[in-house]
Amino acid sequence: MQQSRIVAEQGANLAVAARDGADEKIAQAANALGQAVVEAMLEVFDGLMPE
Repeated sequence: MQQSRIVAEQGANLAVAARDGADEKIAQAANALGQAVVEAMLEVFDGLMPE
C-alpha cells in the first residue's frame, strides 16, 4: 500500500525534525504527517463504501 509508505516516511521526517529541535521543521513535518494520515484514512474509508 502506497499510503502506508508515505505515512512511514512522514513519520520518520517528524522524528528527525524533533531530534534536530527546529520548531519550524517540526511543525512542517507534523503537518505533512497529519495530511498523510488523513489521506490514508480516506483511502481506506473509500474502499469500505459500497458503490
